[in-house]
Amino acid sequence: MKTRPLRNRVFVVVVLVVLAPLALVLIAQGIGAREADEMRAAVETALTTTEPMLRRTDSPVGTMEDAAKAGRLRLVVLDQNDELVLARDHDGDRTLRDRIGDAMFGPNGAPDLHAYDRSRGAPADWDEVRAARRDGSTSGCEVVLSGGLSICYAAARTPSGQVILAQKTSPRAIRALADLRYALLKLTLITLALAFALALWLSRRIALPVERLRDAVLRRTAQPHESGPIPVVSKDEVGELGRAFNSLVDTLQSRNRSNVAFAADLAHQLKSPILAIRASLDSLKPGISKERLQRIQGIIQDSTKRLDTVVSRLLELARAEGGLTEAQREKASLVDIVRGVRDGFARDERYEGVSFEIETPSHADAVVAPAAVEEAIRNLFDNAASFAQTKDPSWVRARLSVDEERIELRITDSGPGIPDENLPKVFERFFTERPDGRGTGLGLAYTKAVFEAHGGGAEVHNTTDAGACFVVWLPMTPSPAGEEGTPS
Repeated sequence: MKTRPLRNRVFVVVVLVVLAPLALVLIAQGIGAREADEMRAAVETALTTTEPMLRRTDSPVGTMEDAAKAGRLRLVVLDQNDELVLARDHDGDRTLRDRIGDAMFGPNGAPDLHAYDRSRGAPADWDEVRAARRDGSTSGCEVVLSGGLSICYAAARTPSGQVILAQKTSPRAIRALADLRYALLKLTLITLALAFALALWLSRRIALPVERLRDAVLRRTAQPHESGPIPVVSKDEVGELGRAFNSLVDTLQSRNRSNVAFAADLAHQLKSPILAIRASLDSLKPGISKERLQRIQGIIQDSTKRLDTVVSRLLELARAEGGLTEAQREKASLVDIVRGVRDGFARDERYEGVSFEIETPSHADAVVAPAAVEEAIRNLFDNAASFAQTKDPSWVRARLSVDEERIELRITDSGPGIPDENLPKVFERFFTERPDGRGTGLGLAYTKAVFEAHGGGAEVHNTTDAGACFVVWLPMTPSPAGEEGTPS
């Protein structure tokens, strides 16, 4: 894919910012010219509409009102003695665009036609009225009030000696910029040279460190076994990006070491049953006794069963570590799951001497993959029961609790506890010290992966008066009130 260099975009942005005021001036100039034409057309239309009505004997009030509203302007009629006869003023009706422009004039507000009137006396003394009496008609546009107001007018004298005047104004908050366009153009040309220097500095300050970081990452990609972090010298966002890359590299290297260790452990787990199967097959010779044949068959069956168990557990663990994306999730009662698992172990003949006690609230619901969570909890009970058997009395106690943030399950056993040096390894794959020799070292790793896939977690510690205590938790799902603990 073709890339667009960052430094080029920095130059473009800086130049556009410098040229923006000049572009605004050109836009303002176009707006001003168009609005002047619209204002001139509006006053001339109003005058053409109203003038014939003044020749009639009936009142022209209705017609003047309509014309003033239609053009949003002011209509003024003076008699032959320059006395004000009629006035209809809609020039002050503001649109949304007008109000936005008015806000740019500051706290004193935008100038209007009445402010202009106060600066030039009575209507009879207005220049456009005098020109209409002298010449018969007049029209034009001008800028008044120190350039703050644009006004267009049209005036005509009727045969009876009356003068009708139409006026329309527009504040020049933005359009006044057009008056500065030549000075602004000179300033823009001077600023443009400074802008190029600024763009060059910014490109070196931003783009160059990014390019160096890119080159370092590409070198690391070409030589993935190279050790050491990517060099980071800056303390800005680019430096933060470099440190983030280093964190990613550390994570990938850690994951790679974990995969290497996993492959070694897996080879160790599979090697023993494979060697047993191979030795059994090598001992199959003609004339072998029936008893030896049965013993060999038993060895092969046990080895293949162990292989099948390890492979199946690995597949389950892989799915759990992948987030259980294919598992169907639904709202389930953790109370029912824990009680069901406890009841199953209480009936298990292997743990005939172990007492299983649980304490649960009345409700503990969560959106989970029920089968995976049940299997994970079963692993905890199975692990606790196998160690509890080593002491008398033997017991396993489970406590399910709910608070505002999470649902927590604690399982404690009466066993000897876990040596401190082994606590960090408990949830690692293929780590096991079960006294009954039935462990594959994958059950607790699977349990932790399942709860983490649900947004929870797992941890373990030793208790002061008993054996080990495993703690797992899930995010809280709103449930009915009444969460008092009920032992059973």
